[in-house]
Amino acid sequence: MKFAVIIPTHNRPEMLNEAIASIEQQQGIGLARIEIIIIDDNSSPAVDLQVLRSLSPCQLTLHRNETPCGLAYNRDKGVQLATADIVLHLDDDDKLAPDALTTIERFFTEHPTQDSVFLGVKGFGKSEQHFERVQSQGLEKVIKRCKPTRVSEDILFFKTSLLPALLKSVPMCFQRVAIKKAQWLKTNNLRLQAYQKSTASEERDNSMRELSGPLRDTEWAIYHSLLTAPALLNKAIYQQRCNGQGLVSITTMRDKQVDAQIAIKQQLVKASQYLSELQPFQQQIKHNLADTFFNEAYFQLHTLNNRAQAFKYWIKTQSAEKRLKHAKFAFTLCLPQALLSNE
Repeated sequence: MKFAVIIPTHNRPEMLNEAIASIEQQQGIGLARIEIIIIDDNSSPAVDLQVLRSLSPCQLTLHRNETPCGLAYNRDKGVQLATADIVLHLDDDDKLAPDALTTIERFFTEHPTQDSVFLGVKGFGKSEQHFERVQSQGLEKVIKRCKPTRVSEDILFFKTSLLPALLKSVPMCFQRVAIKKAQWLKTNNLRLQAYQKSTASEERDNSMRELSGPLRDTEWAIYHSLLTAPALLNKAIYQQRCNGQGLVSITTMRDKQVDAQIAIKQQLVKASQYLSELQPFQQQIKHNLADTFFNEAYFQLHTLNNRAQAFKYWIKTQSAEKRLKHAKFAFTLCLPQALLSNE
């Protein structure tokens, strides 16, 4: 079994070296069975393949984008270039645990009909404790909603669709996956079809460039859940750096994430009208989009005291789905500030 580890990178040379070093330090897997594919998303200076080869004994492939292309494109391009049986993605600021690939290999050997497995994640860095708490709570909610079968201490199989649970939130362990190459491309083909983009090989790169914006790993997990009965290898083999990147406490970052969540769910609503894989979940998707708008209206009013923004999101809630609790919120919007503080 061969592995391709795909690393998109942009202007993080030191962290990239750490990520590569974590691959080189894999236990029980000969380096001849590992290919590292680096997608340089227009770094300045450019990633130097010769320098990396002088430092690393692994098989290295470098693809450079002359203009930034975004994460969705970079992940897809890496998979296209892979020659290995199993692909996994590693962000340039993250690491693999030393036993990551042997653990993944054991899973696929013991479960040969399984095309993919989501990976347990452990945080490291100054925000590690917060990350661990949030991820643990998120996973507990998914397990409660989907009631998976536990075949061992670390392996869970989900017999019912993950999509309804992932619409609510996508814990990081469902954004990290080891997967057979053909299945990864099949999932991305479904995403492209949802956006009514071409999947033809000669047009694929342009199609993928148009899937821009944050949270694309969460979207990928949602579409992947439509194609397979997923499994989770709930062992901390993916190491996530937690040093403040992308904190939702930063207003601009939080706004981007909310906008991305809404855009992804709005696209799911559209796609459910013509994509057969989504049609059984059409009402759940609409319901969740309305809840997303309503939650933001509530946040804007009660946390930020921004009545205008709250009203804007309430109108969007009504356009998505009309429910009694949403209608009652209109009364709250009319309350004086003094009374609102006591709500």
